[in-house]
Amino acid sequence: MINPKVCVVGSGAVGSVVAARLSSVSSNVHLVSRKGGGEHLIKNGLTLVSSRGDYYAENLSIVDDTGGLGPQDIVILAVKAHQVLDTVESLFPLIGSSTSLVTMQNGIPFWYFYGLRKKFGFEYLESVDPAGKIYVKISHLNIIGAVLYLAAEMESPCKVRLLEDSLLPLGEIRGNFKTTRVVNICDLFKNSGFNCQISQNIRDEVWLKLWGNCTFNPVSVLTSQTLAEICNSTEGNLLINVLMNEVKKVGEQYGAKFKITVAQKIEAAKKVGHHNTSTLQDIRNKKKTEIDALLGSIIELASIADVPVSNLRTIYTCCRLLEEKVLKLNKSENV
Repeated sequence: MINPKVCVVGSGAVGSVVAARLSSVSSNVHLVSRKGGGEHLIKNGLTLVSSRGDYYAENLSIVDDTGGLGPQDIVILAVKAHQVLDTVESLFPLIGSSTSLVTMQNGIPFWYFYGLRKKFGFEYLESVDPAGKIYVKISHLNIIGAVLYLAAEMESPCKVRLLEDSLLPLGEIRGNFKTTRVVNICDLFKNSGFNCQISQNIRDEVWLKLWGNCTFNPVSVLTSQTLAEICNSTEGNLLINVLMNEVKKVGEQYGAKFKITVAQKIEAAKKVGHHNTSTLQDIRNKKKTEIDALLGSIIELASIADVPVSNLRTIYTCCRLLEEKVLKLNKSENV
């Protein structure tokens, strides 16, 4: 695919890193910022800061309205899980019959059970897609699942710092795993600096990342500790171990295969170092978190399969209470 038309929707840390990198190898990349909130970004452009140095994305087009862009070859959905529903209508002008929609949400993605009604009896989760509103608006035929391992923070509206990235598995959510479009998208990501791999089972990749996100993220929120601090603590290590084993039992009820052990997963998190999880960053910034997609989804699946997850339920409840408090504080501060 030569110079494909690419649009990255979502100008948070993940979307900014992806857009900046892709613009280094393609002159036809757009980044869509939040409408009414991206004036500085549109005016000043985006700079990516990493161990490779500073990179100003001069070829990147930044807009806050998708209306005039037309159908794209590739749309990358990089908003957070709870923002997908409010973003759906802005995707309509971008998606044609041959457009690939690459999703990069944490947690159980909205598409996870698409086409699996016969096997499980449902095709969406209330915790991720209430009343199936996303389900009826986005065709599964356009979707490519992606699981991005990346640690980044916005230093300012115009500057994103990449702290760590290791892997980007992606794959079809139905049928043949190595389609032409997946190969082309994988090559594009590789050329822009990502360690991208085509997955034969993207759902297993979802569980593997979620295994860490749905345990470390809420614990980091409740303790204000980094990944390394949690892993280096005897109590923290033990708690993560208990939570991960509960998650594993739920995932296995839905066919998930975990290719590494709990100990290996904890060690991998430890290597990331003193990184504040995205959920902790949201709490500190008094923003809504992805706790429903990360942990609420697991609890919903556990209830359906009748798997006891008492520890996960306790952690989830505490996080929801804390989220309610910070959102109320944010609202009162902005009155």
